[in-house]
Amino acid sequence: LKKLTPFVQLQSVHVSKLSFHVTAWSNLKKAPIVVDIEDVTAVIVEPLDFLDRSQRKVPRQISQQELNDLISEGLHKLRGAYGLFDRIVDNIQVEMRSLHVSFQPRGKFKTERVGLWTPPTILVDLRHIKYASVDEYGQ
Repeated sequence: LKKLTPFVQLQSVHVSKLSFHVTAWSNLKKAPIVVDIEDVTAVIVEPLDFLDRSQRKVPRQISQQELNDLISEGLHKLRGAYGLFDRIVDNIQVEMRSLHVSFQPRGKFKTERVGLWTPPTILVDLRHIKYASVDEYGQ
């Protein structure tokens, strides 16, 4: 994370409950697999030091035409037969009860000590997040 985004540092992540519900072991191709996550708390801080520009990874921006060309050339190479991992990814549902993210910038003097120069913490709270690659009928 530090090489891609040198301006933030992941200080801690806490997941209160992570469970997997497989609705039908015999029919993984059609039956959804539900990943149930209760509470996720992440604390992100501004690092005290940054990586030098020469050490950072910079995402390359491409145009729509370049993206279409990459896809047509085979951006995702075929890996062979449709396997167990492909079945799981194609039929996954992720449900998250809550996601709490806090970002603490260090301020003008870049110290861990809080003072008048320290900007307020940015808090983001999301509740009842659901991602489904298929519906309950496997469609």
